[in-house]
Amino acid sequence: MPDSSTAPIDPRPADAATRRDPIHDLITRLDRDASTVTTKDPDLSRTIHRLADAAGARPDRVENATFRTRVAYALQDMEKLGGPITAVPQALREEMGRLALTAPGLQDERLQALMRSTPTMDDARLVRDIRTLANNVGAGRTPETGAPLRDLVDALENRVRLLPSAPGPSSSDFDPRSTRLDDKAAQIGGAGSERAQAARSPGVESLKARPEFNGEPPQNPTAGINEQARPQATVAARGVGVVGLALAALARHARRESPNWDRQPTSVVDRSARHENAFQQQRDDATIRSAEKSQRAAVEAVQAFAQGPVSNILTKIQDAAKAEPGGMQAVLSEMREGGRFAGLRSQFNADLVTERGAAAAMGRMAGSLQQYGADRSAVAAIGARQNTAAALDARFEKMDAEIGRATSVIPSKQDGMSVMDDLGGKFREILDRAINAVKSAFTPSAERNPRASASPSPAP
Repeated sequence: MPDSSTAPIDPRPADAATRRDPIHDLITRLDRDASTVTTKDPDLSRTIHRLADAAGARPDRVENATFRTRVAYALQDMEKLGGPITAVPQALREEMGRLALTAPGLQDERLQALMRSTPTMDDARLVRDIRTLANNVGAGRTPETGAPLRDLVDALENRVRLLPSAPGPSSSDFDPRSTRLDDKAAQIGGAGSERAQAARSPGVESLKARPEFNGEPPQNPTAGINEQARPQATVAARGVGVVGLALAALARHARRESPNWDRQPTSVVDRSARHENAFQQQRDDATIRSAEKSQRAAVEAVQAFAQGPVSNILTKIQDAAKAEPGGMQAVLSEMREGGRFAGLRSQFNADLVTERGAAAAMGRMAGSLQQYGADRSAVAAIGARQNTAAALDARFEKMDAEIGRATSVIPSKQDGMSVMDDLGGKFREILDRAINAVKSAFTPSAERNPRASASPSPAP
């Protein structure tokens, strides 16, 4: 586990002084979505609004490790209620995930284990109580109740154990004082002996002593009552407190009633890892769905521009490309001052200004393409990480090819270029690959391999 007392790794590049910290955008997104969870968790909504106000009043606050940790808590809680938040830079996502599992300056191992289990907890009040105690201990503050820290951690651990899907404690996560009973068992006579088992769990031994446990009618009605009281009296030696005694007695009774409790518990670390993997898969699925949505929006925006007020000049450009040996690329490259198709460029620029709605349509097309480019690049990164690039490319291939073909014949605002030329290099590569894949799928095999079709037929 990383040292939580040090400042978080800054995901920004070396010239960060001239760039905006991406955590500002994350806080803005959380603040915008906070109203959607007001009814479910008003405390979380208020906390996010306070973080946004603090970051707006003093932008340098985002450099503070404690402040960034509070943002990480808010992100974890918001995603539990509203689902994964997309478009968070990978470096910032990793930092937030790391900070959400600890508190600045925290060294107590039992509290660290509880903090690592918070992603699996749906009880928001319990999670806040764990974080509050962890932050107070990390900062060296004495608990307001004045109770010993050991008793406070005992109470939190018992609340975790009683959750409907409580994270299973590992051997290194909780109170080592429980080994006292094991030491007593060893002195009595071996770990596997019946007397040793009775030392660990006197309630089981008392049940065996009862006649009804062995199928016999009880001889003395008061004997069972006395025997039932023994486990509680024995546990009192651990000094957990009155509340802890009651919770421990309930847990032991449930364990005797349900044999499944005897299974080897899963460690908090393993449960947290599984939860994080499942959570990452949810984020990836949400990113893919968002990319599909922005892909459809990009196709619609490109079609709306091509069929809108500038459709006449676009038709003239396409007619010129049919008569030009170099095709559309040659026409677009000459649509510049002094070029052979400078007249087409002048008319295109004039239509953008004079035709009503033309400039707005081009702006919407550019914005939708920029959004889809970012989403599609994120999907490509998911494919590379999951080794599913081929399947994801096939999923987006048809509409990517349509976008690529449409944007390659629309002039850019810059002379001699197409709208496709304005797109980012990675996005252009994706569109080019989709165009070639679709073209290859509809090209006869003889054309794809001319040498094979030209080879002579074997002699009869």
